[in-house]
This record gives sequence, structure tokens and C-alpha cells, in this order.
Amino acid sequence: SAMAVAYVFSVVAAAISAPLLGALGQPRGVLRPCQLFSLVQALGLPGVWTSSAVANVLVSQGIVGASVFCDCTAALFNLTFTGLFVRVCGMGYIGAAWATVLSNWTQFSLYMTYVVVRRK
Repeated sequence: SAMAVAYVFSVVAAAISAPLLGALGQPRGVLRPCQLFSLVQALGLPGVWTSSAVANVLVSQGIVGASVFCDCTAALFNLTFTGLFVRVCGMGYIGAAWATVLSNWTQFSLYMTYVVVRRK
């Protein structure tokens, strides 16, 4: 499927980002952190892509409230866990990446819960 191809491309791009950014003249000290950040964030891509697709379907049917709720809840989750991971747990920049991954899958779970409950 197109999503699988896009995911493979994204993971490969994240994996080769250090040498690619280095070739483009980026500072040596940011190459590995950027690569790690990108690789971690790639774990959340299927969740956020699927959430976006479901959100578009819901909004096209005039169901806007569910989309607003799911997106806002996921954004608040991301904000909260970024602060928690970065400052309280001392994870630094990589904590922000993990918080985004968790919020992406939280958003996916909220949309899937809405769709399943709404069907009944």
C-alpha cells in the first residue's frame, strides 16, 4: 500500500539523515541527535497518518466535534508528556520525540474508540 511505501521511505530517510545532513553542511554536533529524534518519531507515523485519514472522513461527514476532541486531547497529552519527559525525567530532547510518539498513538486510539463506539 502507499502508506507502507511512505513509511519505509520515512524510516530510511531518518536512518540516513546523519550523513545526508552532514553532506549538506550541517554542524557535526547535531547530526546524531537529529537522526535519533527522527528515528524515534518514525514510530508514531502510522498512528498519526491513520488518525488524519479518519479525521478527514469524519469531518467530510459533518462530524467535527469528535475530530476536535481527539486532536485537542492528543495535543494536551503531547504538551504534558513533553514537559514530563524532558524536565522531570531528564530525558532531554529525545523525551520530546517519545512524547510525540505516545501522543500520536493516543490520538489513534481516541479515533478508533470513537469509530467503534459510534458504530454501535
